[in-house]
Amino acid sequence: MTDINYLEIVKANLEKTSAINLKVLQEINVQLYSQIISYSGADSYTLNPVIHQGNIVDISASYKGGRVENLVNSDLNTENGFLEISADLTPQTASMLIGVGFGHHLFAIFDKTHNPNKLFKNMKTPIYVLEEDISHFKLLLGLHDITKLFRSGRVFFFIGDSAFEQFVEYMKHHDIDFPKQQFCLANQNYFIPRLTSIHDEWMQEKPAEGKRLLTSNAEFYGSRTREEWQQIFSTNRSRPLRVMGVSSRFTSFLQYCMRDWLKGFADNGWHTEYLAEECDTLRLTYLKYLRKIDAFKPDLILLLDHFRWETGQIIPKEIPVVSWLQDILPGIADNKKNRLAKNDYVYSFSKLWTNDLHKITDMYKDITIGFLPVGINQNIYHPIPDSKKDIDLLYVTHLINPDSTLHQVKLNNFSHVNLPITHLESILYNSKQITPEILYNIYKEIHETIDSSDYITISNFLLDKEFSVKTFRPMFEKYNIEYSHDIDEALHAAGSRVWGEVIVQVKARPIIELVKNGFNIKIYGNHWERFPELKSALMGPAQNGKFLNDLMNRSRICINNSGTSLHMRALEIMGSGAFMLSRRISKEHDNSPLLDYFQEHSEVVFFDSDEDIVEKASYFLDNETEREEIAKKGRDKALKLFGYNMLAQNIVNDISQTI
Repeated sequence: MTDINYLEIVKANLEKTSAINLKVLQEINVQLYSQIISYSGADSYTLNPVIHQGNIVDISASYKGGRVENLVNSDLNTENGFLEISADLTPQTASMLIGVGFGHHLFAIFDKTHNPNKLFKNMKTPIYVLEEDISHFKLLLGLHDITKLFRSGRVFFFIGDSAFEQFVEYMKHHDIDFPKQQFCLANQNYFIPRLTSIHDEWMQEKPAEGKRLLTSNAEFYGSRTREEWQQIFSTNRSRPLRVMGVSSRFTSFLQYCMRDWLKGFADNGWHTEYLAEECDTLRLTYLKYLRKIDAFKPDLILLLDHFRWETGQIIPKEIPVVSWLQDILPGIADNKKNRLAKNDYVYSFSKLWTNDLHKITDMYKDITIGFLPVGINQNIYHPIPDSKKDIDLLYVTHLINPDSTLHQVKLNNFSHVNLPITHLESILYNSKQITPEILYNIYKEIHETIDSSDYITISNFLLDKEFSVKTFRPMFEKYNIEYSHDIDEALHAAGSRVWGEVIVQVKARPIIELVKNGFNIKIYGNHWERFPELKSALMGPAQNGKFLNDLMNRSRICINNSGTSLHMRALEIMGSGAFMLSRRISKEHDNSPLLDYFQEHSEVVFFDSDEDIVEKASYFLDNETEREEIAKKGRDKALKLFGYNMLAQNIVNDISQTI
């Protein structure tokens, strides 16, 4: 190959890679794409060969004022020369890169921070790239395929003479913390002082804005009289209520629950606003909270699994705040101090919790916890006329990650030495109540007991703690280990391996029995792969909303099997118009019993065991008319009792009597 041909190939590759990047950039960021195209015009890359004894030994590439050396001798796909950056990075911390260089540093930062939080998988760590010389960025587009960076949604490019000004505007508008990880590939004597100046200015402006908003909000609500509040929540109010809901985009359940809850208020003709993280790289800050309150002037604020006091002084004390408890989180059950204020209203989706929470903490001693069941969003979950029924049975639920159950103990993949330690186990080890070796042996015995038990017995392990303790206590006593509160927590508390294993078995056993008997069943959810006998039925996770409603409409029978019988999934099934076959849970152990509202046989149907679900499934697949009649009656009752507009009205009625 001649030198000329070689140069042409290199140049063609640069142009091709650039075109690929620009095509994706046009889809992702039209503004930046237009900026680059406007700058580029008809210009192309220029190659400058280094010739030694008649041969090309190296090539440099240039684009207008930008230049890159050593295209032949530099491996553009390795991390040589910048490993020290990768080693020093913290995955959860935002990074700033000043200057794009070869692109090595950018890829190193990207690879190190790609999975910052295992609990919230859609949470992303941002990377901010500032490059004042557009020609250098244009060279980067030719050197590397960076489409995965564009598509990641967490790499933000600020390019051109105003790069720093663009970043400052973005930082202030979105109230982001100044990136603590900064890497400068340009002139440090020039850029570092500019960074310091920007940082110092923002550190002065941010608290000043916060103070101004706190004062403004306090004055607005402090001037509202009791009579005005009563008029706002009365039936003859002069304007629509303003209701603000606060949640997080990083938890699917809470996000969708708040969406549906706010829709119920909107359906009553009231104005609603939703406050959450704007995208996966942003966090909900106190300044965003204050800005939203200042702009919207809410009459009521809705929280899920959180309280006013957790926000400090952000929410004015005059605004009624409703906290709807969906999970027993540490701040809900373990907080001993009563921090609830006069205008705090607490509801629980569980009837049992309305009494039990008073017994385990003083936090609720001065208030009444109201019962607020989950609701149904009929705008999303509804019958689809003439929907083809091509699925006999549908089950949509996640299993607990096998690493958090007894599954690895069963497989003998770990010994007591290298089995990952949970928080509850670390308490036992640190207090020297038990050794890892003994606990591991007891885990094996517990798993054998669960594995050999029938379905009703396994259900009792989950629901009847007295029965469970009676079964497990002797396993510790034979090692002369006292069955302490910490040991009890390590077996029964949410997050323990035994608790996780029992829940998995309660969910999986009936499904395994259905598959054994040849039923056409589809399973949607995570972590079902631990059961290879179900492989043919596994479909992966299902997206909430339209996709899930379509699935339910295509299904003759939908299975409801969770820790409580009346929960969001149950109402979604009934809202879709599908027939629901639900696991029976004794009323004394059911946080929110279906039988408190629905008639058995005529509106809901229950199964008692893995054998019973086979019998009931077979019967109702063969009796279409009866199945559809029960489904219709169940849906009619659900809409009457659990429409979110009714739940919203009930809350407003409660507040109107006490405010």
